[in-house]
Amino acid sequence: RGRGLGTRLLTEALGRESCQKVRFIEATVSPSNLASRSLLRRVAERLDTSLRESEGYSAGMFPAGAHEDEKLLRIGPFERLLH
Repeated sequence: RGRGLGTRLLTEALGRESCQKVRFIEATVSPSNLASRSLLRRVAERLDTSLRESEGYSAGMFPAGAHEDEKLLRIGPFERLLH
């Protein structure tokens, strides 16, 4: 934690030939998952693009109702990364 590994992994993957057409990253994240939210915010900053939050999945969609709502976080659009 705190070493930027997640950010490096995502940006490295985006630089691969197989991801040349990728312009957005989407993930659903619960409000209390501060680590994942921070990671996605850092990736958006590194890609010099926006991070938008919208409705994702309600808690009632998960088994046994023991889960928070999940918001949809979307990064992009961004240009292809070249390494």
